[in-house]
Amino acid sequence: KLDLGKVNHHFFISEVTFQGPGISINCDNEFTIRPDSSAQMHVYNFNYHDSATPTNPQDGILELYIHGKSQSLLPKFFSNNDSKKDISVFSFTHADVSTDGEQATLLIDQHHSIKTPAYISILPQRLKVIVGKHRMFE
Repeated sequence: KLDLGKVNHHFFISEVTFQGPGISINCDNEFTIRPDSSAQMHVYNFNYHDSATPTNPQDGILELYIHGKSQSLLPKFFSNNDSKKDISVFSFTHADVSTDGEQATLLIDQHHSIKTPAYISILPQRLKVIVGKHRMFE
């Protein structure tokens, strides 16, 4: 049994991606994240694309990966003048995504897009799937 993600009235198995200025993400009514406008956000239930971002589609939790760019305070001494990728990770069961200005577009499982505001949640172990013994999760 796998978890199933939900964005408003749309379901997803893998991920929801979005980016834009003025985005605000309220996670579990406990904390709010306001990423930089250039940051790319990925909400994963099951990330089968990249083993560097581990996810478990059976844990009842979604992971928010925020990919931004950070620069060293002393770039001349501590970096090669290339900005490094900075990744922040947050876990949640439900989140409200809104914007201050114009609406942002959320791409669901690289197929369907919707506009903000959006409510993202997880439906634990809602999907029954037959998998092989070499699956990518425990």
